Amino acid sequence: MMSKYLKYIALLLLLFGGMIKGQDYIQSSEYIINPYALNQAMAGYFGYPEIHLDYRKQWLKIYGGPETYNISAFGNLYQEKMWLGGEAYRDQTGPLTRIKANLSYSYILKTGENQHLFFGIWGSYYQNSINLSNLVGVDPNDPLLNHLGTLNGNTFNVGFGLVYNSRNFNFGFAMPNALTNKNIYLTPDKISFDMQREYLFHVSNLFWLSDNWEIQAMGVYQKTINEPGNLDVSATFFLAERFWVGTLYRSSGVVAFNAGGYLVGGISVNYAYELGMSGIYRYSGPSNEISLSFRFGMKGGSYYRNKNAYSNHVRRIKHRNYRLNVPQIID
Repeated sequence: MMSKYLKYIALLLLLFGGMIKGQDYIQSSEYIINPYALNQAMAGYFGYPEIHLDYRKQWLKIYGGPETYNISAFGNLYQEKMWLGGEAYRDQTGPLTRIKANLSYSYILKTGENQHLFFGIWGSYYQNSINLSNLVGVDPNDPLLNHLGTLNGNTFNVGFGLVYNSRNFNFGFAMPNALTNKNIYLTPDKISFDMQREYLFHVSNLFWLSDNWEIQAMGVYQKTINEPGNLDVSATFFLAERFWVGTLYRSSGVVAFNAGGYLVGGISVNYAYELGMSGIYRYSGPSNEISLSFRFGMKGGSYYRNKNAYSNHVRRIKHRNYRLNVPQIID
């Protein structure tokens, strides 16, 4: 009898194993306008405290497809050098529920004229739950499962990040999960899976096109030990540093389109639509994502510019090929 249940549980872990082992593989495009969602060392990148709300509905043709709620926020601790942030999300995929909560600390160091280093460290808590009542053929009241209606597993991990910024060029490295450990489900046989170490690299540059138009080119590569890597390549056009539209290609076989802008009073919105081009993504249907952000103390209408950067007139006369994106910090 127990082998019967283990078969169903093993099948579930097989189906969702890529999502579990690739713990934090980026499926969102929010990081294009919220660098903190990419590398938590980048809290305070635009010089403002911020809060971001994100909702994502994936694979619309599949019943029980992934549905994710995410909130992240960060604020200044000292002289725009030190920042404290946090993130929490809940992801529901059929009978599998994943929850994550973390806390981060980052420091911005000026290393030269228009050059900065962003350092960040964080700790994360993960919980994974499998609802047995949603599995066909499994009786959660069977004595062999000790009447467990849900299998729960949890673990902790730590991460760190480093980003080099020179004017409008960024290069970053992070280990979202630096430790390798086990997440054990509370079952008689102690079913478990390994949480693998992750590596994340990103590079971006903002190009000046005209007085009103700029384009950001970005590449993001993420790799988990013993799993295939994931590459995102994107291009985003910005109009008057207030509105944007862009496209993204993901090596897993996904093309995304996003658009958004700054509204009023520190509020901005971003919408992304994804289509699968190959593999399971081709038949699972499109995905939708919407993000709502609030920036505290926002002044003016230039959302995609650090608050301490030069004015548009001075910047575009003296620095027509780049933009200052980070605080001018003197240590």
